[in-house]
Amino acid sequence: MRIKDLIISVIFAIGVTMLIQYLFLNKTDDKQVTAERVRIMPKTDVYRPLDVEINFWDKAFSIEPVNTQVDTEFAQFTFSSEGAALVKADFKHTTSGKTILIPGIKSLGKEDRSFIVAFNQKTPYYFNLINQQQTTTETRLEYKAEFEGGSLTKSFTIYKQKPQIDLHISFDPISTLNDPYRLRLVYDIPSMLHASGVEEAKLLQINDDVLSGIVDSYGNVVKKPVGAILDRYWENPVNFGGIDKYLLVTTINNNSDFAQRGYYHLYSDNLLKAFLESSQISTKTEWDLSFYIGPKQASAFDKVDSRLDQLLDLGMLAPISKLLLRLMNFFYRFVGNYGWAIILLTFLVKIVSLPFSWRIEQNTKKAGELQRKLEYVQQKYRNDPEALARAKTEAMQKYGISSIGGCLIPIVIQTVVFIALRSVLTTSLELYMSPFLWVSNLVNPDPLYIFPLLGAVCLFVKMASKESDARKKLNSLGLSVFIGALFANFSAGLTLHVLISSLLDILQAKLYKKYGSA
Repeated sequence: MRIKDLIISVIFAIGVTMLIQYLFLNKTDDKQVTAERVRIMPKTDVYRPLDVEINFWDKAFSIEPVNTQVDTEFAQFTFSSEGAALVKADFKHTTSGKTILIPGIKSLGKEDRSFIVAFNQKTPYYFNLINQQQTTTETRLEYKAEFEGGSLTKSFTIYKQKPQIDLHISFDPISTLNDPYRLRLVYDIPSMLHASGVEEAKLLQINDDVLSGIVDSYGNVVKKPVGAILDRYWENPVNFGGIDKYLLVTTINNNSDFAQRGYYHLYSDNLLKAFLESSQISTKTEWDLSFYIGPKQASAFDKVDSRLDQLLDLGMLAPISKLLLRLMNFFYRFVGNYGWAIILLTFLVKIVSLPFSWRIEQNTKKAGELQRKLEYVQQKYRNDPEALARAKTEAMQKYGISSIGGCLIPIVIQTVVFIALRSVLTTSLELYMSPFLWVSNLVNPDPLYIFPLLGAVCLFVKMASKESDARKKLNSLGLSVFIGALFANFSAGLTLHVLISSLLDILQAKLYKKYGSA
């Protein structure tokens, strides 16, 4: 075997291994969470239990509540002086020239507010908005509450050109304090299903929203399913928050000065809250924290913290997926529609693999000629073994097939692109609610099943054109029907890519038949 063939075979083996790992083995290992500074809460009081209850002062204050709406490039936020908290967040998403608001956070009650600062004792609820400033780049809101335990000041800095909110907390307890205070910062994990009603969810085509926690692990930012984060805590977490299919809230700076530990509580199927708990406080203390709060999108991550790219769910082929995503966005800027951008991206992939695909056509033609030649010499020299051996050797030399690498490279390219593009087209916010022809949302399956049906037809034509035996053509029909049915459940964007790729394969075969040479 030549060195070139060996290298190509190794690449192919690695590609197949990555495919198997991606499809079957890429699962979260919940058994490893103990290595990430995580503790499982014991049944005893050796470690203090998780505190998820919030008790507000019963005393009512004659303070008129003030709601403040802040508009940024990425979201519309509504803050309230009651709790000095975020009560609503709708995230902006623009596709095909139309901007929609994706509901992510919505207050449903007194305790259901983001960035509430709660105490292990009574918690102040009524705040005064003592300062409001706005510049071209940011909005600053400052709230203050005087209560029996002292004074609490919270200052929010909301940036207009990036999905980031900074929070400054200042707690000044009274000097006669008997029991130290412990602060808890509580914030919602965004959920499109939680923040929207049933009818609005149908309108926005939300049907598979899944909540996950965000924790730091060995310098990385990783996702953990809900089942792996409940009834546990993380010591001095740096990155701590949560994510759904398209939205993310997480701390992004080193907030260990505030957060002695972090934990989660699930109030309902779609209401997950994160708690950051401080150590005991008996003197005036101030903290600064920063949060990413916005879309799960690479272009948004780049404005705040590029490490968050690890949350894009692009699998083991993430570098290739990111490249394809950037190319798709590049085409989108010219055509203004992600359907056409996918088609252009498919053309580009075919152009890159064309030299290798052309070699496959050559090898296929040579293989057919060789087979016919071998059948001829087999009949001609069937009674002369020596002459038959010489004739076979001559035929093999004359119709010698190019190296196996020429056959494997196009297969590897198509397989890698399919896997990488599958991640992009099923998880990227860019395609959410993006229309194309009769499809209203390229993330969802084709509602009329036209793309998978046409894809199956093209696949059958491509396979049947290379077969002369009726039985083999029937087998090709069965395989095409099976693949078409399988792709009916895939995203419309992905089936569009497969359809265009199959059409280009058929066109390529016809062009080679007309212009190609052995």
